[in-house]
Amino acid sequence: MTISGDLAVNGGDITTTATGLNIDVANTGTFFFRDGTNNLFRILDGGAFGTVLLTTAASQPATCTEGELYADDNGNLYYCEATNTWVDITQTGGNVSGSAASGQVAYWTGSSTIAGNNNFFLDTTNFLLGVGTNAPAHRLHVTTGYAGNALAVFNETLGNDILVASASSTTRVRITNAGNIYLTGTLNTVSGNLIIDSAGGSTTVSDNFVVTGTSDLQGNVSDSGGNLVLDDTVDIGSATSGINVTTAGVISDIDGNVSISDNTDITGALDVSSTLTVGSSNQFQVDASGNVTTTGTITAATDETINGIDISAAAVSDIVSLTLTTAGNSWTSSALTVGVTLDANGQVDLGDGGDTIAVSGTTLSLTSNGATNDITATSADDIIFDDLQLSSPIQMTDVDTSLPNSNLGIVDAINDAWNAAIGGGGGLWTLSSGTVYPTTITNRVGIGTTTAANIISMLYVTNDSTATGKSVAIFNQTESEDILTASASGTPRLTLTSAGNLQFHQASSITTTTGNLTLDSAGSTVFADDLSWTDASPTLTLNNGVTFNIFDGTQNLLTLTDQGATADLTISGDLTVSGGDITSAAAANLLNTVSTTINFGSAATTLNIADAAITGTIDIGGVTADGATTINIATNGTSADTIAIGNSTAATTLALTGGDDWSVTTTGIGTFTQVNVDNLRLDANTFSSTSGDITIDAFDGNVLSGDAFNVGGAAAA
Repeated sequence: MTISGDLAVNGGDITTTATGLNIDVANTGTFFFRDGTNNLFRILDGGAFGTVLLTTAASQPATCTEGELYADDNGNLYYCEATNTWVDITQTGGNVSGSAASGQVAYWTGSSTIAGNNNFFLDTTNFLLGVGTNAPAHRLHVTTGYAGNALAVFNETLGNDILVASASSTTRVRITNAGNIYLTGTLNTVSGNLIIDSAGGSTTVSDNFVVTGTSDLQGNVSDSGGNLVLDDTVDIGSATSGINVTTAGVISDIDGNVSISDNTDITGALDVSSTLTVGSSNQFQVDASGNVTTTGTITAATDETINGIDISAAAVSDIVSLTLTTAGNSWTSSALTVGVTLDANGQVDLGDGGDTIAVSGTTLSLTSNGATNDITATSADDIIFDDLQLSSPIQMTDVDTSLPNSNLGIVDAINDAWNAAIGGGGGLWTLSSGTVYPTTITNRVGIGTTTAANIISMLYVTNDSTATGKSVAIFNQTESEDILTASASGTPRLTLTSAGNLQFHQASSITTTTGNLTLDSAGSTVFADDLSWTDASPTLTLNNGVTFNIFDGTQNLLTLTDQGATADLTISGDLTVSGGDITSAAAANLLNTVSTTINFGSAATTLNIADAAITGTIDIGGVTADGATTINIATNGTSADTIAIGNSTAATTLALTGGDDWSVTTTGIGTFTQVNVDNLRLDANTFSSTSGDITIDAFDGNVLSGDAFNVGGAAAA
């Protein structure tokens, strides 16, 4: 059915018995829904898709049914979520936007935006909630950490329990509001020890404390209210080995002897009915008869007298006085034989002053330990010295007439040698008032050689032995004074200052007996004063390829560059020629520059470029000469260049003088601001003005024209 006009359905429906109904409009057309007067909404064809356009309402409808939509004239879209309740669902009107991944718990990031994160995750299959993980394995799975804080904090602000853990609704563990823990069952660990630490206080067990396993008590066990009472026999170790302590105080070893491996203080009497043994190998024993046997050291706290016993220990130490009074002591020729170490902590006296005492042995050492502990040998007569090197004993001190001052023997000879060594006299050197000098002033001093013939001066320094790879002499001045001064008859002539400068004290010369004198510095060689040559014809010679610069500290003033057979002269400042000429012996470029501006002369200078004797070509600018007697002022530029002659000062006079013919040629328009000419000739050219009048005025004569003179218009008034 094709309808060219309107199709009106009054009171009925448009239905179809097919599963679909196609309503076609022209491509990019619009399908309107109207109430006969107003457009209610439109379906617009967008090509491959369609859009719905609601007609906007100036005000919100007063009533609505859930599911309705309307658009206001501000561009917001409203949805009726309940009877007469409109909700703005546009982004600017309060709708919710944002995104999250599957399983992430959505949370608000703004007033109308939400987001999700894997650190807050819900396993919707098993309903497991993860905080800090997206793979929760428990109903509540909390992991990771935050800035050194606790993983979870339960802050109960009322009077209830902080935490209750139950199994099938039966309470198993409680943490009360006061911080007490109540539990039903066993307190144990999965691995390791269980530590109960009261942070410096006491751990109180209010009920019976039953230990069914091994108890490791590492601290003190005490009763603050009195003695600690163990009301039963105690087996220390086990029931079959170790120590048994009865309630009557009897201590016994269950399976052997009682061994005490630590220090034991006994303030009362110790009754031993058998042998008392100390040490794992019986190092000290006291038998029932009182005999003492030891393999170690017996040390007495005070002076003791030991009678009727043999001393057979490996060492006897800290003995203040040892008295041997019985026949059982070991004596040899009325002498005490000690085959072990005699260690004395105080003064040891051998003899009582009236005895002859001999100390002998294969090796005899007298050793003093400590910086202030001396060894003193004192004799009422002589002290005799003898060793393998002497043919007969000699006295430590005796008159030795072979010494220059007839001092006493060995000791004083040593003193004389020491005195001579320190310059006190009697030696080759003398020390006086902090000065060391040869005792015989005519003696020459040689350092580094033993060949007397080589020592030709008062001080001769060389190195005749193994090379050191260092300077033969080094003067290291640590003060601010000069390093070295050379004088003649007490008058300083040459000084090497602490700054490393070489200073002459008078007019001096640096000469060589043969060869050249070379001044070579790592930087620059600087002459602070005038540099003059006394030679009648001095020559400054540069090596091949060398450049010579005269520098004022800021810039190069003069540069001489060796170019082999020729040399260039480069001047950074001005070149002044007073009364002379700059000449060239052959054809040369006297001025060849890359400067952008070249100034010749000044206000009071006459500048001559060539004269009557010159018939050559003069080129000013980068041009090519047009003839043998041509003067060219031009540039070789291909762009618009400017050539200026003279200046704009009113007092400036420019005179161009030539022969009969003068030519001013231009490819464009020649502009002359003011030209005074005696004879002006225009050949096939136009004499025009771009602005204003052209005035031709003969000062004191007539304006003459050899041909017809055409005036194209009247002069301006």
